[in-house]
Amino acid sequence: MKRYYLIVIAAIILFVIYSTIKSYSNSNLLELDGMKTTGTIVDFKHNHGSAYTYFYEYNVEGKIYRINKASSYFECANKNSGCIGIEFQVIYSKSNPIARKCFP
Repeated sequence: MKRYYLIVIAAIILFVIYSTIKSYSNSNLLELDGMKTTGTIVDFKHNHGSAYTYFYEYNVEGKIYRINKASSYFECANKNSGCIGIEFQVIYSKSNPIARKCFP
């Protein structure tokens, strides 16, 4: 039983370290070479249970990037399921436009 607790504690510590590194890298994206653009939610799918995926697009120098992101169900103020058509800010890396942080 003691070994089980050690494994759980180690897993929690690793998760915290990973989350901290990921958060730090995202927060520095704008400071390093981040650019702002507008993204638009273009599709919303129900996967199974409470899992959903929404798809959004943004344009960088004439090239359209279509990204998907897992989420729980959400509804916008206009009652549009999945917020299709809603625009939001995307911060992307100038050197690698697929690296991004979005704020839907």
